[in-house]
Amino acid sequence: MQKLTQQDRETRVSGETGLYRLRVFEKGVLVRAHLVRSPSVTIGRVAECEIQVENGWLSRKHAQLDLLAPGVVRVRDLGSRNGIFAEGQRIEQREFRSNFAFNVGGEVKIEVEFLSEVVGLIPEGEMVP
Repeated sequence: MQKLTQQDRETRVSGETGLYRLRVFEKGVLVRAHLVRSPSVTIGRVAECEIQVENGWLSRKHAQLDLLAPGVVRVRDLGSRNGIFAEGQRIEQREFRSNFAFNVGGEVKIEVEFLSEVVGLIPEGEMVP
C-alpha cells in the first residue's frame, strides 16, 4: 500500500492522471494492492518486478502492463509457461480500455481499476489499496 501526499489529496482523480489501482488475489483472497503511477510495471516472482507475487505458478518475469494513454493499458505475456488468461482465453497481448481482470499462472487473479472511475478527492494520508 502507498500513503498519499498532500499533492495527491489536492488532485482530483481523473482520466488525465493515468493512475490505476492493481489488486492481486490468490485463491480468491486479496493479498496485495498497488497504486500504479509508472507507465510500465512487471509482474512476476523476482524482486526486480514492481509487482512481486511469490507463487510457483508465476514465471520469474510473467507479465508486463504498459499504460498507453489515460484509461488504456496493454497486458503482455513475457514468455511465461503458464500464461495469461482474460475472459477465459489465453492471451499474448491485449489492450484494455476500462476496468478489467486477468489471471496469471493458475491461481493468481489481477484486477485493474482505472482511477478515473473514482469520484471525488482522496483524503490525505489514506492508504490506497
